[in-house]
Amino acid sequence: MRLEARLHDALTDRHAGVTVAVVPEQIHSNSDSDSGKNDHEERKAELAAQEHLDVKERVLREKETELNDLARAMERSFAARAVEVESLARQARQERERSLLAQEDAAMWTTSLDAMQTAHAQERERLESLSVYLEETEAALETRKHNLALFAHEVECQHQSNVALQRRLDAEVQKVRSHTSGMRDLRGGDGDDGTAREQSSTLRRSLTSSLFQAK
Repeated sequence: MRLEARLHDALTDRHAGVTVAVVPEQIHSNSDSDSGKNDHEERKAELAAQEHLDVKERVLREKETELNDLARAMERSFAARAVEVESLARQARQERERSLLAQEDAAMWTTSLDAMQTAHAQERERLESLSVYLEETEAALETRKHNLALFAHEVECQHQSNVALQRRLDAEVQKVRSHTSGMRDLRGGDGDDGTAREQSSTLRRSLTSSLFQAK
């Protein structure tokens, strides 16, 4: 702003100098038209006008030099500003690139998090399904355990029954053997054949009854 103000002031002074420089020409023109003035006054006026023009020319050269200096200073200032603007533009581009990269990273992380959330939801559903399956399996195992306990109790009862039946069969076999031995003794002696047949029939009925109970 200071350079622009100085340039404006210099231009204003230059125009003012040109305006002032016109005045002697008008005086010279008037002096030529005035026939009452002598040559000395005309020469004096010309010298004064020339001196005035020399002064103004020197002032104009100084102003021109100042304007050139101001122009060069403004060029340097504009160049510095251009460098600064270019640096700011480069920084802005870098910031924009970083922002775009950050947006891409954020989008990638968002996609990754969405995928992780989906996988977590699927895993949770799988675990819930597995938990239900385990509960059902545990209930089925408890039922089987109860059924096996009942079956074991039935087997134990059947075993006890079989043991008792085996004892009875053993006793009946022992009786059969005793009666068979007695029948042989009777056949060998003078015993009654009818009594032997009756004892044999009784043994057969007893053995048949025991076998029926075993079934």
